[in-house]
Amino acid sequence: MSKPPRRPTAHHLQPDTPPHSRTQYYLPMSEHLHVTLREPLRDILPDNASYNRRFDQFEYLRGIVHVAQRKQHYRDYPGDEGHGPLGRFGPRLGYEEVQSALAEVEAYMTDLTVLWADLFDVPVGQLDEARQAYDSYVSQVRWRRF
Repeated sequence: MSKPPRRPTAHHLQPDTPPHSRTQYYLPMSEHLHVTLREPLRDILPDNASYNRRFDQFEYLRGIVHVAQRKQHYRDYPGDEGHGPLGRFGPRLGYEEVQSALAEVEAYMTDLTVLWADLFDVPVGQLDEARQAYDSYVSQVRWRRF
């Protein structure tokens, strides 16, 4: 009988902390990316609050583009229509700063859609549909720490 695969962990984010004392993360890969990009972007986004805001916006936009491109290129996808990569903003959806960051993205969606349509080869109206589907998907996720 083989053992089930181990869940991904974020031990590399806390290498000097004993295993029983390490923080558990909802999305270890997002946390890894968040930590890895922090220093290279410090000159552009010096304070942590603005960095966190822009990182949440980046992950939100990444999810929307993922859903739109999948709909464009994989019409027979068997999963949930809004299924896309989750960001570290997800478990914090109820926080005011996250709501504000995502609302800012939604406010600029009209301006972004024309640019994105050309950049990502997605019809203009499909990005808003993707955003709605992705929002619905993210709001239904049951968050569990790893």
